[in-house]
This record gives sequence, structure tokens and C-alpha cells, in this order.
Amino acid sequence: MIMEKYYYNFGIGMFGRNKKKRINLPLRSQSEPATHRPDLMKRLSNQGNRIRRMLFRVLAVVALAFLIYAFIGGSNGLIHIAKLHAKKNELVYTNHQLLARLINADIIKNRLENDRTYIEFIARTMHNFTRPNEVIYRFKE
Repeated sequence: MIMEKYYYNFGIGMFGRNKKKRINLPLRSQSEPATHRPDLMKRLSNQGNRIRRMLFRVLAVVALAFLIYAFIGGSNGLIHIAKLHAKKNELVYTNHQLLARLINADIIKNRLENDRTYIEFIARTMHNFTRPNEVIYRFKE
């Protein structure tokens, strides 16, 4: 087997000089038959590249599918967030309605405790009370 000498530059060494190291690479001897070994190696290398590319594509598709599921359908996905947002808006609306009813009830309570004319108005309109010797006329609508 014949060895051929190559020099490989390893960059700048001490004092700004280039460091070169001698590397002995084996060469094919003249006695070895010429086979299709380089073609086989090339083919195997290309097949390995194809497998790596295919594996990368499959993993990319799986990762993309997982990300799409996580952003849209997961427990923190867009669909769940939209449902929570709608529920929050509904609760805010219900809260405003209940707050308005509470304020109305508080106003009516204060008027019933302090306003005699309001008590008379309620008695006459809602409970059909009358004063003595008072005549009430009712018209058919």
C-alpha cells in the first residue's frame, strides 16, 4: 500500500506562523483491482441522505401537526380560549343585570322606609286601596 503525504493547515500558530501538520493518507495500490466500490459508497451515501431527508420531513410534519393541535385544539388552544371568552362576557352581562336589580331594590327599600307618598302610591296602584268616601271609576280598555 502506498502512502501519500498531505499537509493540512491548522491555522495560525505561535508568533504568527502557520502550523502545518503532515497527514498520511492511504492510496489504492496498483495491484488492487478497480471495483465499483466508490459507486457503492456513493449510492449508500445518497441512500443515507435520502433516509435522513425523509426522516426530517416526517418529523417536521409531526411537529407541525402537534403545534397546530396545541394552538387550536389543546387545553390552552384557541377554541378553548374563545369558549372561555364567551363565558366571561356572559357572566359580565349577568353581573351587570344583577347589580342593576340590586340598586333598584335598594332604592325601593329606602323609599318604602322614608317616603310616605311612595307608600300611598304603591297601596293605591298595586293593592287597590281607597280613602274613605272615595269613588273609583274603572274604564274598559
